[in-house]
Amino acid sequence: MLSIESIDAIIQQTFDETRIPGFTIAVLKGEEVVYAKGFGSINKEEGGTPVTCDTIFRIGSLGKPLTGSA
Repeated sequence: MLSIESIDAIIQQTFDETRIPGFTIAVLKGEEVVYAKGFGSINKEEGGTPVTCDTIFRIGSLGKPLTGSA
């Protein structure tokens, strides 16, 4: 079983290897949030606002597959 620290390390390594400015992740067990964290910033500009668990992102291109699935 992975620990929170190992999850953080894996996510941070993957994040560092990509070119995305930031993202948020949440892991649920049933209806309980067992892990939630933001990484990076909301834009690529230096000093951008950090991503938190409360950051709201635009849905962007994800709308098409979500609509198609519905």
